Amino acid sequence: MSIKKIKVLIADDHVMVRQGFMVLLNAQPDIEVIGEAADGNEMVELTETLHPDVVLAAISMPNLNGIEATKLIHQRNPEMPVVMVTIHTSSSYVVRALRSGARGYVVKNDDFQHVIQAIKAVSLGQRYLSTLVSEQIIDSVVSGTSGEFNLDERISIREREILQLLAEGNSIRRSPRNWSSAPVRWKRTARTSCGNWNSARRSIYSATPSSTVSPSLSSEPSQRKRSYFFHIFQMIG
Repeated sequence: MSIKKIKVLIADDHVMVRQGFMVLLNAQPDIEVIGEAADGNEMVELTETLHPDVVLAAISMPNLNGIEATKLIHQRNPEMPVVMVTIHTSSSYVVRALRSGARGYVVKNDDFQHVIQAIKAVSLGQRYLSTLVSEQIIDSVVSGTSGEFNLDERISIREREILQLLAEGNSIRRSPRNWSSAPVRWKRTARTSCGNWNSARRSIYSATPSSTVSPSLSSEPSQRKRSYFFHIFQMIG
């Protein structure tokens, strides 16, 4: 009698990481890797076309990060389990990932057995947090910092995607294919994004070193503004 295998989609922007996961997971008798994605947009697309049982995703990916991609997947298919496998251990990342719809969270310097356990747990409808992450969450609750940087409700998914593209150094005029199809609408959205962030920047600015952020924003991503956007994404995922 053949064993029913858990079909897994891997999403990570590093080729060697994806290949390593593929080799280790395919060595398991009850797990099969059916696809791999290099960024958040591809992660969303392949989830819809390949119908995996579990999505294994990094947080830091180009174009659309893993948390925002998970949120899109969860909106379209709330039952799709996503496990974040990441270097980020702070409670702010964990909380945002869980709020986006992720059912598991594993840190990359954990033993690989945690990844296998997480995949099996979420495929059964359970949640899984590695020991290090669980301790971080408990510490943040005890210290009263678990709600820190809860600014994501002020901007939309599209605005966060625009901000990520700006943080990666893309300009409004010279932009990747994501922007070329509707430049006027995207420019308007970028300006809206900056405007919305301006309304929130007082709390951001007071929570970060003054040398790290710039209080003034526009739609053109200078190096200083890119540093600002990048710092935001370090906080909100």
